[in-house]
Amino acid sequence: MPTPLVLVLDVHALLDDTAVGKAAATSLMEEARGLEALRKEISVAAAELSKGKQPQGAAIEADAATKLQQGLVALERKRQQLRRAMLARAIPIVDELRKKKRATVVVEASAALSFDPEADITKEVATRVDALGPLQIPQA
Repeated sequence: MPTPLVLVLDVHALLDDTAVGKAAATSLMEEARGLEALRKEISVAAAELSKGKQPQGAAIEADAATKLQQGLVALERKRQQLRRAMLARAIPIVDELRKKKRATVVVEASAALSFDPEADITKEVATRVDALGPLQIPQA
């Protein structure tokens, strides 16, 4: 029986360093900036309320806080969807490379204590993932 061949993939690099991953992160950061505006609205309403200048300040503060919480939940949901979409795109490529290189298994690079750089398929997977264009998230 031949010695099993193991390949490695740096999933974090795939998510963070590819053009597709960076575009997804930029999209998330833009949404986060919008949530920052809500956070500022809460701070202003709280300050006005504490000074007694705005009687409806509590209602404004509560409404903005609810919107902020909903926005944070939606942002986390989108982050998870983008991650799943990236991995769904990468897995068939990884499997194809595993078969082509006659490997037995592909492990996450951080799980390997030591490996030959020749076993690392991250760059090849990243190139092919990026070639497929921006990620599409199914609308719920």
